[in-house]
Amino acid sequence: GHAFLLSVVLDTHDSFHSRDEKEEVLAVYRVRRRLPSGSSHCIFIHQNTADAAASLSFVTEILLLDDTKYDALVVASAALHQDIKLNQQHHNIQMSQDTISALTKIISNVVIHPTNTSYRTLRLENKRVKKVIVSSFGAMEMLQILGFRRQTSITATEIIPEEEKKEEILIRNNAPSPMEKETFQNALKLLSLLQERTNPHFVEEICPTPPPWSRLEPTISGGGNGSS
Repeated sequence: GHAFLLSVVLDTHDSFHSRDEKEEVLAVYRVRRRLPSGSSHCIFIHQNTADAAASLSFVTEILLLDDTKYDALVVASAALHQDIKLNQQHHNIQMSQDTISALTKIISNVVIHPTNTSYRTLRLENKRVKKVIVSSFGAMEMLQILGFRRQTSITATEIIPEEEKKEEILIRNNAPSPMEKETFQNALKLLSLLQERTNPHFVEEICPTPPPWSRLEPTISGGGNGSS
């Protein structure tokens, strides 16, 4: 694909009559493939004002503009699929099966019970949640895409009401909107494809249709190290 040189031109004025332009090259961006949703590639450049000492510091971000968040879900699914392949290599496919199953249940519960806050809250200190969700980057990323946010819950203890109990939770504060319901359904479809791949008898090579994340993934060598 085409390669784009990303730069900024700084226009400085030393006085009323003098003018100096300076170009700063930030990065090179190459469009290797279309996004799964078909939406445009978008790059956002802004000056970093957090560091006062770095007057010429800029941040370059790649933005996903798809309203249904399908592109972001596919990226999260790619991370989950990498976990599946690594767990297969280390004979620990049960871990991926448990992660995909837990994610499917969490998301399905929100779809079925959208107004029930208890189905939109995960206690991160829970042993199972910590093991199969918190430990997986792809799982946490998918839940964040679906509107779950990490918070500290503070409640009074039953024995001593004056004492407070702090607990880390992952919560979605409101029910999904009609457009967000489509995002949830897309997540469930992707999880269904991932669940198939946790079956020890599944053979990727004979699958008639490649999964949406197939072109995003690096190849994993026998030793477990990724290469692009």
